[in-house]
Amino acid sequence: GENRALVQRGVAEARRAERVGLKALLVESRVEPATLTSEDFGFKLGPRINAAGRMFRADAGVELFLSDSAERAAEIGNELGKANLDRRAAERELVNSAEAARSELEDQDPPALVVAGTGWHSGVVGIAAARLARKYEVPAVVISIPEDGAEVARGSARSVPGLDLHAAISECADLLKEFGGHKAAAGIQVKTVD
Repeated sequence: GENRALVQRGVAEARRAERVGLKALLVESRVEPATLTSEDFGFKLGPRINAAGRMFRADAGVELFLSDSAERAAEIGNELGKANLDRRAAERELVNSAEAARSELEDQDPPALVVAGTGWHSGVVGIAAARLARKYEVPAVVISIPEDGAEVARGSARSVPGLDLHAAISECADLLKEFGGHKAAAGIQVKTVD
């Protein structure tokens, strides 16, 4: 209802591509303004904006959309495109590493997956957890252990239908440094040393 109407109006406005930041993002994404769809936001524009925050700086998208300079907007658009390529590469590497860690588990059909690796990019652990949860149809937690010997590792968890992930994690909160989230997704912090 309301969301659909907002999306339709937003897409119609975006097709006008009057702001230099949106124009730059459309050019970088190879999307023609006249044919822009809501799917383009979800699969072409959104991932580029999100990639910057996952990979290096969260304010790149804000700077892009606030820019009055077509030249600066084009630079940021290119930066977002590169960040998205870097994100995809980091995601592939992490998913492959997480799959390798899973293959080493004794129980190949566990009720939940928890995998960890040193140096895994913390910006894509949530994506990897979502892929594992979807593929194996069990809740998945992917944890990035810092290479610098820091005392805290950060992870991300994704659930499956029928499981309140936040409630499940709450039951083992004493084992975690911190956690937060909701029924379907959560972030965790765990000590790397006792």
